[in-house]
Amino acid sequence: MAKKRNIVEAAMRNNNLVFFFMSVIVVFGFIALPKLKKNEFPDVTIRQGVVAVVYPGATAEEIEERVAKPVEQYLFTFGDVNKKKTYSYSKDGMLVVFVTLVNDVKDAKMTWSRIRQGLVLFRQTDLPQGVLATAPPDIRVHRITDQPVVVNKSVLSFLKDLVEAVVIVILVMLFLFPLRTALVSSTSVPVCVAATWAIMYLLGVELNTVTLAALIVVLGMIVDDSVVVIDGYTDLLNTGHSRWYSAAVSTRSLMTSMLIATCSVSFMFFPMLALLRGTNMGDFVKLFPWTIFIALLCSFLYAIWVIPFLSARIIKRANPGHRSRLEKIQARFFDTLQRGYKQLLDLCFRHKWGTILVAGLFVALGLFLFTRINVQMLPKAERDSFAVEIHLATGKFLGRDGGGGRLADEDPSARSSRPLRDGLYRHGVAAFPYHLRAHGRADGCVCTVHRAHELGKSHQGDDEGVPAQVRELFPVGADSVQTDGLSSG
Repeated sequence: MAKKRNIVEAAMRNNNLVFFFMSVIVVFGFIALPKLKKNEFPDVTIRQGVVAVVYPGATAEEIEERVAKPVEQYLFTFGDVNKKKTYSYSKDGMLVVFVTLVNDVKDAKMTWSRIRQGLVLFRQTDLPQGVLATAPPDIRVHRITDQPVVVNKSVLSFLKDLVEAVVIVILVMLFLFPLRTALVSSTSVPVCVAATWAIMYLLGVELNTVTLAALIVVLGMIVDDSVVVIDGYTDLLNTGHSRWYSAAVSTRSLMTSMLIATCSVSFMFFPMLALLRGTNMGDFVKLFPWTIFIALLCSFLYAIWVIPFLSARIIKRANPGHRSRLEKIQARFFDTLQRGYKQLLDLCFRHKWGTILVAGLFVALGLFLFTRINVQMLPKAERDSFAVEIHLATGKFLGRDGGGGRLADEDPSARSSRPLRDGLYRHGVAAFPYHLRAHGRADGCVCTVHRAHELGKSHQGDDEGVPAQVRELFPVGADSVQTDGLSSG
């Protein structure tokens, strides 16, 4: 009767086929990397919106009765609108409705489109005459920033961090393990990362800050299964068994426990999706556990199908009498480490209450420091542009000599954008102002060219935070000048 083979030995017997498919997946992964959908940050479902209704001449009470109630009733006809979190604010001549969608909305973009289109017809048929929907009559478009360029820079930065992490993991393994063992186990890192890219491409998973962070987090875990297989192999090999037998039997005996451990590590990230379901943070991190699961699944399959054959072909039985210089250095290092660990362990057992007290203090310190951490949804990102906002008091003149016209009578953006633009050009910066028609106010967006670092780092707030070179560009009469988002470029 023929001996029944398991999947481990079958993979070892058919190693040519296994290596062929592995090579195809790895090559496909590297080809798919530049073709992966890229985004700086994950897309977040917009569940909040504002509906503004203008009714000139109406009092707040009239707005409440004749506009607010009909608009709210109309909005509540949409099943995706959250009635409990949607509210309105009425004042003389205007109604503002803050609309919130339900957490489990399936297609928020479609819902907002239906609301927007429906409000146009609703205003014409159900609201009083004179209700206005205002929009700027002379919209002009300037390219302020190029999002694909920003995304590519962000992704390339994370890819650089990923490559550095891969190199560090391999170097650490070369230092901590025998040379042949380190070489075999470290092959799992580039292979599994490339395979993860291939699967992400096939599943339509985008490459963004969160998925790249997941890959960096999981790098150290990718080699775990391979190290376990090699450790079991060397144990059997050193007892006198053949290489082939040691590789096949050790992997088969460890396969179930490795699968359980891999699933446990992978699935512990999924509960946070349930806890954050229906929130912006949930949308932000939803791909994080899936990326980790894909990477660890690839590492498990690589460990049971490829590592046994590589171990049997490359790793030999240890011979204490014939060690290389590197192996002798490693042996001395681990002997010293083991002695230090044993002494520390003995000390902890001799002073068990002191050990518990110190551990408790460290836990308390960790919790205290955790409460002091600044929390924000998105990390700060450098941009080669910043916004400038100018406020002038009513009746003030624009111009160092007091000339230039009163802002109360003219469009301030037209008067203030020219000195801003011309002055910034003199400082080596290109300015592309956008205009807001409001008395005493002008806004502009500035894109740096080559000397933005001279204007300082990120600023936000009042005049105290505005770089001197920018503030000097604005004449007497500017009540306040604010900048936001300035960064070196």
